[in-house]
Amino acid sequence: MSSALLRELNVSKDAFLRQLPEAIGDGEITVAGTQIDVSDSMGKVSIEVSEKPGEPSSPDQTPTLMVGFTFDGMSDEQVRYFMERFDAYDFGEGDRAG
Repeated sequence: MSSALLRELNVSKDAFLRQLPEAIGDGEITVAGTQIDVSDSMGKVSIEVSEKPGEPSSPDQTPTLMVGFTFDGMSDEQVRYFMERFDAYDFGEGDRAG
C-alpha cells in the first residue's frame, strides 16, 4: 500500500526531530534536509517537513510545521498503528527526559 497523510504541529523542526524517535518507536531514521525516512519491519514511511506558508515568524512564536507522511509496503492496519502512535505523542518545544 502507498498512501499519504498530512498533519500540522505547533513545534519547531529541531524540536520535532529530537522527539521523533520517541513518537514513532523502533525504526531506523535517516534525515536529509526536509526529508525523513523511517524504515522498520513494517515497511517504510517517508516524512516531509516544512513550515506552514504565510505563518508570521518571530522568535517568541512557535511555527506551524506541516508534516506529510507517505507509506510504502505497509498494510492499512500498519499505517493506522503508526499514525495512532504518532498522533498520541504530545510534541512540544521542550526537550524530553529519556
